[in-house]
Order: sequence, then C-alpha cells, then structure tokens
Amino acid sequence: MTGYNVVRAGCWGVGGFEHVNPCDRVDSAALVNGDGVNGGDVNGGGVNGGDMNGDGVNVGEIPAWVAGLQSVFGPPSDTGFGSAVFYGPPCAAAMPLEAMARIHYERFCGERWTELGSEQWLGVWRRLYDRPAGQAGDVLSEIPALADPEVRSAALMLWEGGPEPTAARAALQAAFDATVVVQFHIYKIGDGEAMSGAILAAETTRGEQCCLIILLD
Repeated sequence: MTGYNVVRAGCWGVGGFEHVNPCDRVDSAALVNGDGVNGGDVNGGGVNGGDMNGDGVNVGEIPAWVAGLQSVFGPPSDTGFGSAVFYGPPCAAAMPLEAMARIHYERFCGERWTELGSEQWLGVWRRLYDRPAGQAGDVLSEIPALADPEVRSAALMLWEGGPEPTAARAALQAAFDATVVVQFHIYKIGDGEAMSGAILAAETTRGEQCCLIILLD
C-alpha cells in the first residue's frame, strides 16, 4: 500500500475537475443505483455560491473544520488516487448522505470512472459503518474497529502513514467528532482489483455534508 506522503502529493492537482452543486435537484434514486448523475455544477471546493437557501448563510465559505481537513488531505480532485476532501454547503434541496458520497466518489475517479464503468467502481461499494444516533464521535477508534481489513488499512493510512500524524488526527477529530455531526458513515470503495479505499462521510445539524476519500493501490 502506498505511503501517505505520496497520497497527499497526489491530491492537489484538480485539473478539469467539475464541481457539483448539492443544492441542485438530483435524482437520488438514480445515483444510489449508480445509473448516472443528474448534472449541475457542484460546489465542492469553496466556490462562492451565495445564500442558496435564504437562511442568511453564505454557502461559498468553507468552514474551518473543512479547511483543516483539506489542508492535510487535499482539496477536491479528479485524479482517482490518493486523498481529497469534498464539501457541500447547507441547502434545502440536499440529497441523502449516501447519494452525495457516491457523487463525490465518481467525481474523484474522474476519467477512470468511465474507462472501467460504474458497475466495476460500485461493485465493492458497501456502507461499513453507521454511527448510532446520539453516540459521541470517536473517529480514531471507529476506524481501527472496522471489520474489513482492506478498508481499515487504507483508512488508517490517513494518520499512520503521513508526515504529520498529529495534525491528521486533529483534523479528523475536529471534522468527524464534532457535536454538530448528526450522521457519520464509512463506505468501502475500490475497483475490485488493485485499488481499495474508504469514504468518510458526515452531515451536520445545519445540513452541511463532507466527504473525505482515500483510494490506494
């Protein structure tokens, strides 16, 4: 499995990455089935979208906890390797967390998604962990407790394989253990062959959604 210093270096080039606006109406059933994405331009990387839902919140501003994740694990990327952090601001038309995680997964894989096909990329997709409602967050314990060895190994690389493990652990805790987090999932991803990884996905009381993706060979 690739060392984290290589992982981080591979996440910064965003090239032709398309942002997805989670406030656009999306056919979440089609997304969950892997049948396609009802387009739109997604704000995953801090593009100023203004006050999208009329609640006085400027959704273009990335919160400090998201900025902290991106400083360690990288901004949105379509390289299909390494790690990247995607953020969806609060909005009235937000889709289910799993549907949004799949959108970000497809965006992250970029051209390789089309080359291999959605069936291959979604063949191993599984929700491995769903934090019980009301349970205090403890992401640094939840990851090592994962039953799937491939996903556990990839997710542990987020802090065990990096040059700044203390900063990585702090960023993970600030994002996923915050009291405003009302949903926290961990998904298994990969191409069914050489590549495997995980998506850490969270939703807050304000409706913000964040996905941290790591995919290694």
